[in-house]
Amino acid sequence: MHTLSKERPGDGLDRIDESLDKLKNGIFLETARKLMREIPWDPIRKVFLFISLIMFIGTIAYTEVMKDPTIEWAWWWLWFGLFLTFLPVIMGRVACGWFCPYAAIHDIFFTKLKYRRAKWPGNLKNLRFLVLFGLLGLLATVEIFREWDFFIWYCRAYLILAVVWGFIFAPRDWCRYVCVLGAYAQLYSRIRVLGIKVDEKLCLRCENCECDKNCPMDVDWKNGVKERWITPDYCVLCLNCVNVCRSGAVYAWRVH
Repeated sequence: MHTLSKERPGDGLDRIDESLDKLKNGIFLETARKLMREIPWDPIRKVFLFISLIMFIGTIAYTEVMKDPTIEWAWWWLWFGLFLTFLPVIMGRVACGWFCPYAAIHDIFFTKLKYRRAKWPGNLKNLRFLVLFGLLGLLATVEIFREWDFFIWYCRAYLILAVVWGFIFAPRDWCRYVCVLGAYAQLYSRIRVLGIKVDEKLCLRCENCECDKNCPMDVDWKNGVKERWITPDYCVLCLNCVNVCRSGAVYAWRVH
């Protein structure tokens, strides 16, 4: 004997509402993904990088001309607090891709150099974390025994080091393997809300992956990304992959 399932009067309407919500969300997501693919992100990103570099140089010039470091101090504490501490929780290392004056030098200028440069050894790729904690310990020790305006001088010395590094090593090797500011932001980016996702159903598993070839951070697309279908925490959200993916499977969305 078959028993008929009892259905409450509102159940059918609830299912219809749920189906409509899924349809609307699907349409909204696809519209957003299509818009992301059509926007040329790289030149826009480089404009933001260039502005950050000009602002950095401008604060240094103001300090030297006016003999007043207030503006330089304010800029760096704003940049450090907002872009390196707050934003990584929301969007990962987006500051490294869009707002960093050091990255601006590498992405805008050093990518134009055509001579062959050295490649940083892969077995030292996590050196930046060791340098980060070692540097913090050193600066804390110096501050205990001597009042030193380290933050301004550190940032300037860091600029010189980033420039020298770019002449010797490949562009963005600095950001990938050595930069302690990026390492600091990466600690927070592990819990980021937004990031780069890959639609597993649309991905073609290309042997010659354009996303892999156009990634400035050398993200391992063939193995690392296509295991979890999101980019790792050292991704700088340059959005090159969104523009070059042949199937339109890559997009920026919620990852955690």
